[in-house]
Amino acid sequence: MYEKELKVAKECVLEAGEILRKMFYEGVDVKVKEDRSYVTNADFMSEKVIVERLKEEFPDYDLVSEESGEDGRVSEFRWIVDPLDGTTNFSKKVGFFNVAIALEYRGEVVLGVVYNPLSKELFHAVRGDGAYLNGEKISPSNKGYEEGYFGFCHGSKKEDKEFMLSVMNKIKIETKEIRKFGSADLEICYVACGRFEGFIAKGIKIMDFKPGCIIAEEAGCVVKDLEGNEWRKNVDGDVFVVNNEEMEKKIREIIKLSQ
Repeated sequence: MYEKELKVAKECVLEAGEILRKMFYEGVDVKVKEDRSYVTNADFMSEKVIVERLKEEFPDYDLVSEESGEDGRVSEFRWIVDPLDGTTNFSKKVGFFNVAIALEYRGEVVLGVVYNPLSKELFHAVRGDGAYLNGEKISPSNKGYEEGYFGFCHGSKKEDKEFMLSVMNKIKIETKEIRKFGSADLEICYVACGRFEGFIAKGIKIMDFKPGCIIAEEAGCVVKDLEGNEWRKNVDGDVFVVNNEEMEKKIREIIKLSQ
């Protein structure tokens, strides 16, 4: 199922990724948006390649993208596109960013593709078929909380930042280490393949987490919203991903104390 969609999505991120890789080394024009986040000409060039191809191959599907927004089609299917996740890193020549695409069917994610153009690592998953890194099946680690390595992310609102600082302050003290790399989908994929044990986010955009979350879930991770509920129809960007159910219990305790 979704063979054509997966094939085209992979081709899109690879083509867009090559554009980003070249521009990363050559330099870009940077602007600051109203929410104080960065946008570059690389975002728009990557988006153009992806959106044009998806609309050509699937003209009846709805599509929402980071920079251009929703196209307004009425369809059971919707593409979710992040042409450059980690724009701040990219603009500062910090080599941690990705291109990400998800496909929803009736509001639930069924496919996700995340590509790191510098490392040339391509993560993908289709619901019910497992998760893969460059064609090899992946799974999360079995490490416990105290040995855990965690990533986190937050939106631009003051309350989102304060919440995450409260959560991560406790995790920082009790675990191996925490990091904020600034590219949420890729960090979620790192939980999926066992590099991280957990990732927590509040107030991020749907394209920042939905492509990665389907990959993590298919890899065998626990994926929930911050209340411990189903994540797939989540639109507010409050989500956490952990390697197993014991870790879920521990992180839920910490989240509850911080709310």
